[in-house]
Amino acid sequence: MRKAEQNLDAFWRAIDDEAARKDSALQGLATLYKVAEGCELQRTPEWVEPVEEVRKTVETEVPYEAFARASLDPEKSNLIVTDEKIKIKTRGLARQPPHVVEEAIVDQPDHQPSFIMGKLVLKVFSALFYTPTALSENPGEIPWLDFVHALHSVGFAACKLYGSVWQFTPTKLDVERSIQFHEPHPHGKILFAVARRHGRRLTRAYGWDGAMFVLDR
Repeated sequence: MRKAEQNLDAFWRAIDDEAARKDSALQGLATLYKVAEGCELQRTPEWVEPVEEVRKTVETEVPYEAFARASLDPEKSNLIVTDEKIKIKTRGLARQPPHVVEEAIVDQPDHQPSFIMGKLVLKVFSALFYTPTALSENPGEIPWLDFVHALHSVGFAACKLYGSVWQFTPTKLDVERSIQFHEPHPHGKILFAVARRHGRRLTRAYGWDGAMFVLDR
């Protein structure tokens, strides 16, 4: 910084000399002082190395170091060691926890009811839960009214909701879930493939299968 100030002073002196040669009236009037008239020039002082303060450190003894230097010899040590007495229980024996007998949980099988019915109703459920055999033939189509009558005979109440949607609500069964089916249009008969789907829906909803439906003899 001081070097820069010196260079700046030399610059303004050269300006003053050049101005004095061109106009004698400027002789002795330094441009630097003219600009700085009424102001105190600021100069950077010389660099002085700072004096470092020497901090005095007080050595303190750490407790664990003093403990490490302590003698472990009982004759030289100032520590007092007392014998800890352990009380042993001699009166009676400790009580054993009662033996817990775990009862085996046996899953009870879900017994499905058996439905005894006539030939017309059994024919409907035989188509719904059809099991193909070598000598059996496809039951064919099921009239919609026969399907409604069959579900009503095993404990469902039929109710037409809207359009072709019918809802069957259990009234005499140990189930609460209702189920809906679509009435076929326009001929009013359930195709065999659709009847098989209806049977699978009944299986998923109530766990039914074809063995539950028995002919009344």
